[in-house]
Amino acid sequence: MGTLRLALVALIALLACGKREEGRGKGVVDVILRGGWIIDGSGNPRYQGDVAITGDRIAGVGFLNGAAARETVDVSGLAAAPGFIDMMGQSEINVLIDNRVLSKVTQGITTEVTGEGGSVAPLTDQLVLDDSDAMKKWHYREDWRDLDGYFAQLAKQGSTVNIATFVGATQVRLAVVGKENRAPTGPELAHMTALVDTLMEQGALGLWTALEYAPASYSTTDEIIALAKAARRHGGIYASHMRNEGIRIETTRWTRCSASRAKPTFRRRSHTSRCRAVRAGVACPGCSRGSIRPGPWDSTSRPTNTRTRARRRRSTPRSRPGPRAVAGTPCSPGCAIP
Repeated sequence: MGTLRLALVALIALLACGKREEGRGKGVVDVILRGGWIIDGSGNPRYQGDVAITGDRIAGVGFLNGAAARETVDVSGLAAAPGFIDMMGQSEINVLIDNRVLSKVTQGITTEVTGEGGSVAPLTDQLVLDDSDAMKKWHYREDWRDLDGYFAQLAKQGSTVNIATFVGATQVRLAVVGKENRAPTGPELAHMTALVDTLMEQGALGLWTALEYAPASYSTTDEIIALAKAARRHGGIYASHMRNEGIRIETTRWTRCSASRAKPTFRRRSHTSRCRAVRAGVACPGCSRGSIRPGPWDSTSRPTNTRTRARRRRSTPRSRPGPRAVAGTPCSPGCAIP
């Protein structure tokens, strides 16, 4: 219930930001959120007060008893906070289908970071053709080929959330190599790095890999290093949904690129047994229990019962231990799985 209250006030603030009215008198703000618990995101304790909003900006915070507003919302007993940032979202296409993005704003999320493996760019005619069924079903068009084109379309349609994106390494590979299980040729790798360069210049945050899934699983460490170097040239970071810890360490070592870990994945149960927190059935910064996957497979040749077998393995008591009274147990050195 507390989370819903917080999200409600964040949503009220978001909706109020869109209500800009012309002709208001001097010193009159659009909206005041009155008497709420203010959590400003600075790390300081919450405090009770008011928030004044003018157009799409916060005009004042504190006790604003003398302020005049076109609309006053009593938020006593609720929390008022800046919009939350979803650091790993996948609404980049959804926002083109329904720009309200209600599943986000009703949770108080006002900014989303996307681009895990797949990203909105680069696109090719073949990739757009592959998405034709989805476009027909959901009534949207992929009329762009790079980030400039995507953000131009997003600005035209409008959105209740801000979108930021990484360059998805899978997307780059699909655009150049396709779905083949092979390394890129020299010219292909040069094309791939040039695409990363261009997209970084157009505002991407860095490079993001999702190495557990084909065709990204066909990528070599050298290929990822080359792409990460391109992102590093523009101040970007490297984020990874890892197939193992070693490749993240190797990539950052050779590129000097700041790294972020997204959903670390264990290929074998023996990996999870090397972390005391995982053995205890609790989460830790270095590991993620329950994310045990079989090796990569080609989508056209995957055995029909592989996913069923994996699901059964994950549901057994040995692979999904229940929480015990040891929460906070630190990881062992084995968390850095080679």
